[in-house]
Amino acid sequence: MDDLDGLKHFNVGGIRFNNVRVPAEHVLLGNKGLQLAHRSITLFGKLNLAAVAYGALLRSWDETQNYLSSDTGRAKQLEQIGAIRGLIGEVQRCISESRALCFSAAHSIDCGEPEEDLILAAKASTVNHAISGILACISIMGARGGSAAAGHVTRLSDVIQTMAPAGTESVNLAQLSKFALGKYKEVGIYGS
Repeated sequence: MDDLDGLKHFNVGGIRFNNVRVPAEHVLLGNKGLQLAHRSITLFGKLNLAAVAYGALLRSWDETQNYLSSDTGRAKQLEQIGAIRGLIGEVQRCISESRALCFSAAHSIDCGEPEEDLILAAKASTVNHAISGILACISIMGARGGSAAAGHVTRLSDVIQTMAPAGTESVNLAQLSKFALGKYKEVGIYGS
């Protein structure tokens, strides 16, 4: 078991067995075994990590809004500056797209008909949106954006830790390409 830097209580690990005999009918390499193993990662793991990234982005935006409405933010009239408005728009785009992807993917799971392309897209996109959005929040707040009190840097580190587990963006995009070409063969938990 290895603890990852950043996210609290987030670790990775593996189990290795040496000289263990398992009857053929209990080996988890057939369809039933793959259903269990892949579904944990594909359905719930990918979407969970996307949700963590989305939550970090929302928290950073809340912190940024508090700054914009503070005495300092109002005194500097930050909301009136064109470059700041562009950054605010970028944050809102990241939030809107992430919410749409995560909620659509979660709804498909809740209905018992997981749409794997939505789940893959949610993981691939939301992590990047969270990174872009948090960096925009830091820029909006200027030097205060990097302060420990703002928490953006910690959340950015947390989001970075969600990139690799359950597939990096490039891995998920490769899976999406298979989906687009009709060659995606993920094993379903709800049938097949």
